[in-house]
Amino acid sequence: MFRCSLLVFVCFAVSRTTMCQQCDGTPCDCSQPDVVDCSGRGLRKIPTFRNYFSGRLKLMNFSNNYFETFDPNDFGFHFIGVSTIEVLDLSNNQLTSIANSFAKTNMVPSYDKLDLSSNNFTAFPGKALPLQFSRVDLEIDISNNQLTSLPMHFVANNVMNRIPLLTLTARNNLIDHIHPLAFAGDIITELRLDLINNQLTNISEDFFFPVSQNREFKMSGNPWNCDCNFRWILTSDFREMSSSSPPLCNDPLPLRTRNLFYLSASDFVCSPQTDGVREEITVTKGDNFFMCPVTADPQSSLDITWSFSMSCQSGSKPLKITVESNEVAIKNVTCFPQSNVTCTAENYAGSIEIDLSTSRAASVEPCYDDNDIKLITVTHRSDGAATYSEENIVSNMNTSRGDDQVQLLGRDTGNSGGNGWFVFLILLVVLSILVCVALGAYYIHLWKKLKVSEEFPEYFETYTAFSSTNNCTISPIKPRRLAPPPPIKKWSEC
Repeated sequence: MFRCSLLVFVCFAVSRTTMCQQCDGTPCDCSQPDVVDCSGRGLRKIPTFRNYFSGRLKLMNFSNNYFETFDPNDFGFHFIGVSTIEVLDLSNNQLTSIANSFAKTNMVPSYDKLDLSSNNFTAFPGKALPLQFSRVDLEIDISNNQLTSLPMHFVANNVMNRIPLLTLTARNNLIDHIHPLAFAGDIITELRLDLINNQLTNISEDFFFPVSQNREFKMSGNPWNCDCNFRWILTSDFREMSSSSPPLCNDPLPLRTRNLFYLSASDFVCSPQTDGVREEITVTKGDNFFMCPVTADPQSSLDITWSFSMSCQSGSKPLKITVESNEVAIKNVTCFPQSNVTCTAENYAGSIEIDLSTSRAASVEPCYDDNDIKLITVTHRSDGAATYSEENIVSNMNTSRGDDQVQLLGRDTGNSGGNGWFVFLILLVVLSILVCVALGAYYIHLWKKLKVSEEFPEYFETYTAFSSTNNCTISPIKPRRLAPPPPIKKWSEC
């Protein structure tokens, strides 16, 4: 028993001494089995190893050094026997590039997981991907760098063999664009993508994501713009893929911090736009129509405010304004000041103001009386209602079938004729109530008399008979219910 224990101890000591000797002449530590620890040694390149490595290494750690570029060819002949490095750690260096591809030849080993986090990459290093390797799952962490995009085919262009599962973690970068074909091709079977805390505002509807049961896309921590261009995501598979890290809206402001997938399609609104082509409008005598040249998605989300100066001089026909959506009609125009008509379109995604150049027709006189020229604003809101203001006068405009009207002359700020009808209806209702009260009182009086006549029929008959005789006057006596009838005078007593 003692001899067996001694033999085991000797074998272990010889094996450990052999591992330690593999790092002789370098600042690295090989004291742990299948681990080469070169972290925090002030290295700028892979050191020259004197001994050979073989088999499968669990960890090769070059973190916390001063590498600016990493060349896998520097592994040299001493690693020709290494089949795979399970974890290659190059984090916390100053890397900006990878000089040559991994697994390009049998002399350069491949890896299962590559850690490139906390370096100075501004673009994804395509040569960091193993060019040729056995078909195994691949994991790359390139978090905490300065990446700005994921370009087209950046995986497929640098890999020859199919990847059963690619896990790409790129948190805390500056990525604001993903090419729709970044992960396209038959190279990747299953993808798990982590882009938390980047600068993504939108993703193309044509973005290709490999189809699989366990795919995942972590999207939180990005300033997503939940406008009409992102509406498509509600009917996509992204809700399921992002369930562990759901995206929150950053814009528009009213939607900020709301879960993107809890919105309805109508919440995805684009700010108003204009085609920029506007012709001068000639104002004619009588009726004029103006259109605000703006579009939005959806169009119904717009509040449109019209502003113009106008004369409401007495003695002319009432100036009548009708608004509907992005159109306004100004009727009964007799004069027009030298000023432009302005329309402002806005929704919660943004706003735009447009000046419509105007000129007067020969039949339209300029408005000379400055005291009578008023600044008028009319707003048609997205809910169908409207408001009107004239200097310090503000009122709501009545809405009927989407048309909002205001009649100006005489400071009438209601619907054209609308307030007059309203007053008429109020008076009619009051009059009806008074008539009903009077009729009710009359019928109550008749009902009381009828009840008394039923209780004292002889009294009322005698009273009626006497009152109709020749010059016989009887003083009226008010009957009381349940009281005996008063004594009746005889004819001889009259």
